[in-house]
Amino acid sequence: MDKKSLFQELKIHEGLELHVYLDTKGIPTVGIGHNLRNDPAEKELGRVLKVGDEISENEAMLLFDKDLAIAVQEVSQAINCFYKLSDIRQCVLVDMAFNLGIPRLKKFKKALTAIEKSEYETAAKEMLNSSWARQVKSRAPRLALMMEKNITFDKALKEVPY
Repeated sequence: MDKKSLFQELKIHEGLELHVYLDTKGIPTVGIGHNLRNDPAEKELGRVLKVGDEISENEAMLLFDKDLAIAVQEVSQAINCFYKLSDIRQCVLVDMAFNLGIPRLKKFKKALTAIEKSEYETAAKEMLNSSWARQVKSRAPRLALMMEKNITFDKALKEVPY
């Protein structure tokens, strides 16, 4: 999986915040949605962060690497065929996991069944046939296009701009 491409993808989809802020649930957050309550990042950054502190994009990438490893592990445990998928389709599922979390991703039963059967057009349609798709606007059709056609994020971004 191309971590730099996924970092750029999630930077657009999730946003990149280089200062510590409180998210909608009051959780201190930084980078690409890194939850500082669950992981204060002291080990990676050598300091404890508090609301208002700033980090560099390189530091955000360090936190992202750790979060990505966790996300890949969780997605691969939840979706049996994960490692049989192309890198692009793996990125789609990891992107969705970043946004939804594993419990909500697992509720996409019809899409996941289609993915296991390599029925990517059906999987894409099922992804779009959800309340999630209505909430995330251009993200869902972009990810569905990537799933269906196995095209890179850059190409999908040209077809479904932000």
